[in-house]
Amino acid sequence: MEMNLEFHIKVSYYEIYMDKIRDLLDVTKVNLSVHEDKNRVPYVKGATERFVSSPEEVFEVIEEGKSNHMNEHSSRSHSVFLINVKQENLENQKKLSGKLYLVDLAGSEKVSKTGAEGTVLDEAKNINKSLSALGNVISALADGNKSHIPYRDSKLTRILQESLGGNARTTIVICCSPASFNEAETKSTLEFGRRAKTVKNVVCVNEELTAEEWKRRYEREKEKNARLKGKVEKLEAELARWRAGETVQAEEQVNLQDVMEASTPNLEVEETVKAATPSANLTAMVGSITSDERTRLEAERERLYQQLDEKDEEINQQSQYVESLKEQMMDQEELIANARAEYEALQSEMSRIQQENSNAKEEVKEVLQALEELAVNYDAKSQ
Repeated sequence: MEMNLEFHIKVSYYEIYMDKIRDLLDVTKVNLSVHEDKNRVPYVKGATERFVSSPEEVFEVIEEGKSNHMNEHSSRSHSVFLINVKQENLENQKKLSGKLYLVDLAGSEKVSKTGAEGTVLDEAKNINKSLSALGNVISALADGNKSHIPYRDSKLTRILQESLGGNARTTIVICCSPASFNEAETKSTLEFGRRAKTVKNVVCVNEELTAEEWKRRYEREKEKNARLKGKVEKLEAELARWRAGETVQAEEQVNLQDVMEASTPNLEVEETVKAATPSANLTAMVGSITSDERTRLEAERERLYQQLDEKDEEINQQSQYVESLKEQMMDQEELIANARAEYEALQSEMSRIQQENSNAKEEVKEVLQALEELAVNYDAKSQ
């Protein structure tokens, strides 16, 4: 490894449980939201990042995160372990960056087979919903003709947006059962894998160029343009001689092969510009447009993305508010249940007391009758 290279490695670990993003390295962060950076790449806002310098430290972070899973006995959530690597050349300040997503998806299940109920049923519903959204994204990408890809249908697909049809190399491991009892699930899983194989990702280097590197490439392109301009002038002069009826000797003719080679696009520059300019895809779609139109479209797109981020934040806040209301409602329901139980206990106690009172009245009545009989007998004996 070159001694002039410096690396910075950060890791994050979180899970998607019941459609909420929980930070496994900080249990106080229980409902994180997904935002987009300046290049429209989604990321989990507020997720804890740990700097690591050895494989042992990476495994320590993984073990720490595993101990904070919502369910330690079974996979009831999607887990995401993110490794973020940045490389910097200390001599020319050239920077490269890359991310490695290690994702463990929860398994889908048929509620009718498992007989799940209560919390387990809610977990299964959320798992199946997010996996269904993932399947819809894969289907839309495999189709190739759809202009809209439903990445925003779930937090899972938002996080995996770059891995699905974006700037990434993606490997998917399909796990399915050989048992005939699970035939339908196995067939569905294999069909998902078949569609996923047809998705094409467009990969380019995440390179952050220095001012000197941009200047060097600019000078190189400028020199290339100057050479092409000279070739064009020679071709125009040759064309003028042919039109004037002159004969141009073979050694005086311009070599068209040299012109074609000189005009071949510089793929390195094109890929760098595409990676550094988020609007490259927009320009490619709309074709040749004026500078004012491009500026207006980019401004409109930025405004719409800003609105989406604001709506995401608003939805996240509303979700947190709804959760707090649910907790309050559950507390109130518990208080009501306790009050109802106390009321029923009091009713039962009152019924018991009333019954005892009724019995006491009967006893008093019987005593009075006995006293009356004694009094009558006493009077009869006295006479």
